[in-house]
Amino acid sequence: MVAFTANRRHNGLQLANSLIFLASGVTERVSTYLNYIGLSSSRRTAHSALRALGKEAEKKLKAQFFLEV
Repeated sequence: MVAFTANRRHNGLQLANSLIFLASGVTERVSTYLNYIGLSSSRRTAHSALRALGKEAEKKLKAQFFLEV
């Protein structure tokens, strides 16, 4: 999400919207329409952002557990 926002500058709002819509279970058809009118990013981009956020969270958890052991 951060890398996409940094690269695209003005797409942070669309990316945040697409993540919220994906998490709330918006259908593919509605998601495609919202992407078409510019309110959200594509589902593919949302899944990519979730993968990146997941990897970052995994690194933070591993670092935290490493410090506690």
